[in-house]
Amino acid sequence: MFERAPFIRYILCLVSGILLHEYVLLPLPLSFQNTFQTVCLSLLGVALAAFFFLRKQVLASGLILSGILLLFGIIAAQQQAQRYQQAIEHLEVPYEAYLLRVKSLPEKRPSTIRYRVEVNQLKTEKDWEPVRVEAMITTPAGAAQVLDPGDVVLVKGELQRPVPPRNPEEFDYRRYLRYRRIAWTDYLADSTYQVVAHVEDAWSVRSWSLGVSAWADRTLRAYLPDDDSYALVKAMLLGRREDLRSNLVDSFTLSGAVHVLSVSGLHVGIFFAIISWSMGWLRRIRYGNYLHFGVLSLLLFFYALVTGLPPSVQRATLMCVVWVAAQTIQRRHEPVNTLAISAFVILLIDPDALFTVGFQLSYLAVLGIVLFYRPLDNLVETPNRAIRWLWQITAVSVSAQLLTFPLSIYYFHQFPLYFWLVNPFVIGLTSLLLPASLLLVFISLVPVSALAQCAGWVTNLIAYLTNQAVGVPRLLPNYLLEGLVLDAVEVVALFGLLLLVWHLLRTRDMAVLRQIVLLVVLLAIYSVTTTLHTFQEEKMVVHAVPRHSVITVKKDNSLYLFANPEFWTDTAAFEYRLNNYLIKNLISDTVRHTLTGSGRYPGLDVLPTGQGVLLRWSGTTTTESPPGRHVPDYLLITSRKYPTFDTLSRTHVVYLLGGQLGSRTRARWKELLTASGNAFYDLLEEGAITVGN
Repeated sequence: MFERAPFIRYILCLVSGILLHEYVLLPLPLSFQNTFQTVCLSLLGVALAAFFFLRKQVLASGLILSGILLLFGIIAAQQQAQRYQQAIEHLEVPYEAYLLRVKSLPEKRPSTIRYRVEVNQLKTEKDWEPVRVEAMITTPAGAAQVLDPGDVVLVKGELQRPVPPRNPEEFDYRRYLRYRRIAWTDYLADSTYQVVAHVEDAWSVRSWSLGVSAWADRTLRAYLPDDDSYALVKAMLLGRREDLRSNLVDSFTLSGAVHVLSVSGLHVGIFFAIISWSMGWLRRIRYGNYLHFGVLSLLLFFYALVTGLPPSVQRATLMCVVWVAAQTIQRRHEPVNTLAISAFVILLIDPDALFTVGFQLSYLAVLGIVLFYRPLDNLVETPNRAIRWLWQITAVSVSAQLLTFPLSIYYFHQFPLYFWLVNPFVIGLTSLLLPASLLLVFISLVPVSALAQCAGWVTNLIAYLTNQAVGVPRLLPNYLLEGLVLDAVEVVALFGLLLLVWHLLRTRDMAVLRQIVLLVVLLAIYSVTTTLHTFQEEKMVVHAVPRHSVITVKKDNSLYLFANPEFWTDTAAFEYRLNNYLIKNLISDTVRHTLTGSGRYPGLDVLPTGQGVLLRWSGTTTTESPPGRHVPDYLLITSRKYPTFDTLSRTHVVYLLGGQLGSRTRARWKELLTASGNAFYDLLEEGAITVGN
């Protein structure tokens, strides 16, 4: 298979260049601004590779071509990094207001609404200065005005850089936005902004897409009376999940069918299969192959417009177009090669897509189907068409999960146990729901309301059955495995193991079986070793949590958690700041304490004072200290009052400015501590402190 898929080698070289830039060359002052020199160097390399190939020196030719593609990966990643850095530098000048234009439909969250915008002008001391920087803005869910794409908004104040993670294992929101080419964010209260104009870009494909998507949304709302059915179809067809209730999202997650809620390659694949089958007759007429290619490409493009052109749909659409193009020119094509071509084009244009979870999971799912579907499908032979169809759907579901589950556990730390039971029904119903919803949108254009009402009734029924199907796992025991942890080494090893299993199924070579056994033994040794090391760690962390003071002490698989009383009701703070830390450290037992009382705990003495809490670590530590010195005592300041200079003497205690302090109190504490010669540490600015082994 891979010998007939040269783009596998090409994509590996390109990806290697992107990874090399990200993890090795990014801090270096590289520059590829001279495009002419880069093109000339590339053409010279291609000519040299062709020369060696014609002389039948295939190895030399392949090495040169690999080097060129590696360089392309580095150049593409470097140019992306330079654009991101320029977006930062453009807004570092002082300004008091800015003008933005909304580029996306509103993305509703439980308490906020989020928009992707383009900042066009800055109000400086001299005048309005033009800029062009993308940003993410957020407004309250109950804002007086919901913004629309094309709205020009005047905002008082300055944009902010996303805050980097301040706690161990905390989600890196800045990095997440960076891979989406966004360097700035802002939260807009009602009194800080106003809409001053509305500008439609009539020639923008993106503008057309948003308009078509908004029209489709209004149509679905008009003909789908059930709120959950409407929310499901809207999420599946348009990629907008704001109307989904949390319990419905949980049901899809528990059933392993959460991918249905996001417009992805699955939906494009279903749509492509339907129109390819229905338009197959075109290939039997003269020049029908080319007509078939043109019609399918136009219909795929229209579907992409309806969905709002998210990156996942762009990837899948490109892959389908490449697939049809290969059929049109009547060349034998390998699905893996088609997949690699689409990934190659996307990464050459947007190398940061490599680091997004959606890109990784969508391509792994399709690759899993390509590699494992046929071997799984051959396991069951039956003349019964219903059983045969059911098994084929099951084989598709299982093969997609095989290559995605290591990465899913790595990112989300959970695995739905009964996905194999529910997914066949969900995929089957989705295969009906997608064309039904598209048919509803088309029929709504016909001036016969009875047809639209009938299509709406059918769509509503299929969506209702889908929602009921995903609720089945809740009735079964142990429906979701949680707290699962895999590190990068284990993920890579599992991918290697799965590829070896595929190779064994394909070749029946017993030597591969020995390699599988060896890899399993090495993986088991590594996993047991790392688990034991994590279990034996003993450490204290003073966390950086805005509006709260939080301390954790880990002992084996238990965690002693100290916090102010208000923290226990702030579930968002716990989920965002601490939950990943507990999962990665294999915590199974959490003991809660407030910061109001004194006590002695494993490795830590806690003593409340008038200014805060004195922390004295007596547990094990790997910190190298001079003879006679130990880990210093810390005083976590929790009081919003600050002392006078006369009452603040110099001590050997390190003062910690925690999240409960306001900005003015924090600034005053810094002044007093600096004047008195005391050491201090600002948790919200410098991050959490970890003490231990």
